[in-house]
Amino acid sequence: MRTLWIFGFVALLLVPPAPSHPAPETEEGEEGVGVHILLSGREALLMPASGRIFGVVRVSGRENLSALKVVPEVKGDTVTVRLSPLFTRIEEALTCEQLWQFHSEPTVTVSGRVGDTLRVSGFERFALPEIDVRIVPLNEASLQSCCEYGKLVCCPNPGQCLGCGTRGQCCLRP
Repeated sequence: MRTLWIFGFVALLLVPPAPSHPAPETEEGEEGVGVHILLSGREALLMPASGRIFGVVRVSGRENLSALKVVPEVKGDTVTVRLSPLFTRIEEALTCEQLWQFHSEPTVTVSGRVGDTLRVSGFERFALPEIDVRIVPLNEASLQSCCEYGKLVCCPNPGQCLGCGTRGQCCLRP
């Protein structure tokens, strides 16, 4: 009986552990990685972490905060998401490239891997609703240059932003 127990223990040591997070594949036509922005538990915007797509998610908060610019990028198996506050009507006044270049403070950065849900903090002074960023696999190649809000898929032309649902805009850098 003791020999069987030792054999089982050694077998467990020899079996490599399963990775806790699958590595995202980002080549053309294969599975990619996306970020799903959730406001107070409600879905808002799903976008690929391609580095070319970014979103503007409408929120309301103090100090005339009207939206957050969301820029997701993937490097290896880690997704980094930068969130920057935008103030009254700024998202309507700027072009895609101007929005891309626009940086405001405080910018909050969160990082994680596929399967993670990240709670965003750092915007407390604006009294924002709860914001979570869920990092998800994208199984559809069509979403590689598009955003999704519910069942609505929004695919902007390069260099343009396109309204997507009631809570966001999807922008594609040239």
